[in-house]
Amino acid sequence: MGIKQTVNRLHWSYFIALGQDLTQASRFIEFTEKNYSVFSIELAHILLATSSEVDVILKDLCNIINEDKKHENINDYKETIQEKLPNIINEVCYIPRFGLELHPWSNWNDDSNPNWWRSYNNVKHQRSKYFEEANLKHALNSLAALNNKLRHSSIILPRHLKRFPLAVTAEKTCIHRSSRFHPCRSRRFTFPSFKFYWEADSKGTPGVWRRAAKTKLRGSVRACKEWLKVNWCKCLALCSRP
Repeated sequence: MGIKQTVNRLHWSYFIALGQDLTQASRFIEFTEKNYSVFSIELAHILLATSSEVDVILKDLCNIINEDKKHENINDYKETIQEKLPNIINEVCYIPRFGLELHPWSNWNDDSNPNWWRSYNNVKHQRSKYFEEANLKHALNSLAALNNKLRHSSIILPRHLKRFPLAVTAEKTCIHRSSRFHPCRSRRFTFPSFKFYWEADSKGTPGVWRRAAKTKLRGSVRACKEWLKVNWCKCLALCSRP
């Protein structure tokens, strides 16, 4: 009996664990604007752990997309992201369960660092003075920032796969948004010969639907016709056997 080891997505596992911690906190703190300033030891733990992981992911990401630059702090990350991946800055994180829409990197549009990041550093280095900054608002935004960066794992993944005899096919790799919270056919994707998409049924319940991909179907029909042109006599011979 043995164990087969495949690629371990450690960053995603850590993100899920942090998300569960925050969900647990929602049993005691209602996620509403009136409670954004609530602070606690648990929220401090989430803010510190999540922001530290953001630092790790950002450094990996920036080193990959800009190998010529040395990335040592958030300002270096900001310059590289603004130059190479500016769309990340305006990415939104939705938490429909709590009716939240988070913009964790919007401060970079004004060339300043995110408020949650400054609070992370304040709490980390001067906790007794800035402990109240370990609040719900900053914990939520830090987790949203981590989620947004992990969505770009298609950039980081090839580097990690080099440790194994594996590689990513660039033309088949992309980040695609598909969610039951935004059901529509415009966000469909093809894999491998079907188009998948979220759409509501007759009762209004969203679900994953699939249909044959036209280009794949036409290709299969074309290949079948070509095979028949070459092998039609073999088919007749088999049919005429007693």
